[in-house]
Amino acid sequence: MKTRYDTWYINTARGSFCQTVEFASIMHFLVLLAALVACAADVPVEARIPRLDGRIVGGNPVTIQAHPHQVSVRYNGNHICGASIISSTWVVTTAYCVDGESTNTLTIRAGSTYLSSGGTIHNVTASYMHGFYDTNSHDYDVALLKVSPAFTYSDSVQPIALENSTVPAGTLVVATGWGATSDGGSNSDTL
Repeated sequence: MKTRYDTWYINTARGSFCQTVEFASIMHFLVLLAALVACAADVPVEARIPRLDGRIVGGNPVTIQAHPHQVSVRYNGNHICGASIISSTWVVTTAYCVDGESTNTLTIRAGSTYLSSGGTIHNVTASYMHGFYDTNSHDYDVALLKVSPAFTYSDSVQPIALENSTVPAGTLVVATGWGATSDGGSNSDTL
């Protein structure tokens, strides 16, 4: 037979237990919600860079000593793209430039202001395009080329100084290369 004490104890314990369960459920929900918010905040958002339809044309002649990182990527001896020295055995260029090309057809001319003469010629021994390179959109349009023999650094052959932080939008930059001197024109022989 239940006494008044038994009834009181059961009702009190049950109420306390229910409050504890309810409090624990709320805490679990809040912890889960906080974890979801933290995960959502940590998901990187892919920055989309607007595609420009134009090309850089014109410019002013410079010497290789002013931009000693600049090299010419060549297909069967003919200039196809520019690239930048990043170490004594590596250059960085566009994936578009080397997509589908065999390394035995590619060379690098380094250390020359002139497209058709001077400097040193280096064989391309390996080519690595970004794994997500898209031939239609040109997203991830970057490739690394390994060269041999290694570059010998001088006043006309140096690795490019790479930025260690995000460059703010609107920052002025310098583009170098042996591009067209006018819209639809031919490539310049002078950097």
